Amino acid sequence: MKPFAAWAGHLACSLLLALPAALLAGPLEDGDAAYRRGDHAAALNLWLPLARQGVARAQASVALLYRNGQGVARDEGESIRWLRLAAGQGDAEAQTNLGMALGQGLGTHPDAMEAVHWDRLAARSEEHTSEL
Repeated sequence: MKPFAAWAGHLACSLLLALPAALLAGPLEDGDAAYRRGDHAAALNLWLPLARQGVARAQASVALLYRNGQGVARDEGESIRWLRLAAGQGDAEAQTNLGMALGQGLGTHPDAMEAVHWDRLAARSEEHTSEL
């Protein structure tokens, strides 16, 4: 009985690995696909619930949509709000983008000190990732 159970387990794993990635994708990846094909409204509909639940990558993605006015009216202040949420969770890309926006005063008043703070955090996050 045990050899059959082991064989069945291996078969199940093999079948899972053979499934196309699209079948296993969740709303985050579906949002990425919608964005790549230019369907920004669909991307927003997929990412926004995740962003509201605190998913940092979804928050950073929603920030991008607001910054560029894709699928929503352009709103740099709203973009900054979402970037702050993602950056606060340690998303290095959001930290970099927030630092750049704050340094240039996009959607907020320019704040060089806070910009440097986020840039440094992003650099530390990226160093940590490259060490893994």
